[in-house]
Amino acid sequence: MSQPALIEVRDLSVSYHFAGQRTEAVRQLSFSLNQGETLAIVGESGSGKSTLANALLGLLPGNARIDQGQLLVAGVDVAQANEQARRQLRGRTVGLVPQDPMVSLNPTLRIGRQIAEALLLARGRRYPGLDADVLELLTQVGLDDPALRARQYPHELSGGMRQRVLIAIALAGDPRLIIADEPTSALDVTVQRRILDHLQRLVAERSISLLIITHDLGMACDRADRLLVMKHGELVEHASPRQVLWGTPQPYTRDLLAAAPAFVPRQRPNTALGETPLLRLSNVGKRFALPGKDAHFTALHDLSLEVKAGQTLAIVGESGSGKSTALRIALGLETPSQGRVEFAGQDVTHYSWRQFRPLRRRIQL
Repeated sequence: MSQPALIEVRDLSVSYHFAGQRTEAVRQLSFSLNQGETLAIVGESGSGKSTLANALLGLLPGNARIDQGQLLVAGVDVAQANEQARRQLRGRTVGLVPQDPMVSLNPTLRIGRQIAEALLLARGRRYPGLDADVLELLTQVGLDDPALRARQYPHELSGGMRQRVLIAIALAGDPRLIIADEPTSALDVTVQRRILDHLQRLVAERSISLLIITHDLGMACDRADRLLVMKHGELVEHASPRQVLWGTPQPYTRDLLAAAPAFVPRQRPNTALGETPLLRLSNVGKRFALPGKDAHFTALHDLSLEVKAGQTLAIVGESGSGKSTALRIALGLETPSQGRVEFAGQDVTHYSWRQFRPLRRRIQL
């Protein structure tokens, strides 16, 4: 006898109400997700993907209404359940990896404490191995030197590192289902692969289900067993990756395929104007003091680059490689530990905030 589906969504419709107007976000959606299966929900911004994720978690905002349908998670109808029943599902049955780490992490608490809070909510009380479990989770999601990361605050980590902390928090309750809402939007390609590989190992080893919500059709086809393609809250297509890639009849899905960078190589003309660089970094480096230690961390070492007017320069590297640090130095938001920064022929390396202010109209982040 087959097991019942972990998620069963039946004829679901969700709408938002604001200033006397009603906007339908999800229309008569039905699908199921079995234990140990990976399902990807794909669509553009505004297609209803995140609304569905919040509905499954019972986290819809106050102006949202479930107009009809059922949301069964491990047999519990989330649409009809009270808040206590929904809290029992969150963390233990369903773990969420949210999209924006800077919004989701508490800027005033160290990383280790935030992961510890998730573990305590799952276990119910403090236990002797709490600190070791925090470090183990940080190791599992691929963070180097987990003892150091546990002592740091969110602003001291790169965007990709913060995203991995969110994944560690989602894993803390050992859930049966992980909902990943754009889980790799802040990650570089190598870290993205490592994180997705890890999530898929969990699916295989622990029979955890994975619901990936993404606009990246290439990643969805590579990682999911099945795909749901949504547009304006409606289900456009429900198919396997092979069916989507090799002969989808849906025009909207074909448009998504045509727009996917993984499938369509692009060439850009070189439009540099003139020979004089607009921005120049010469042998720039940056060191940060480590918390609780008489030592420094080198975030950037001996970087030199030039950008001319009308030119596009891409800085590519893994999370933590120094990309954002270089941009903050170029913007005058960080002072380099070594090297020189020139903008429009001016040496702005040691400009004060007041001196840099007239340039703000010409150089923006």
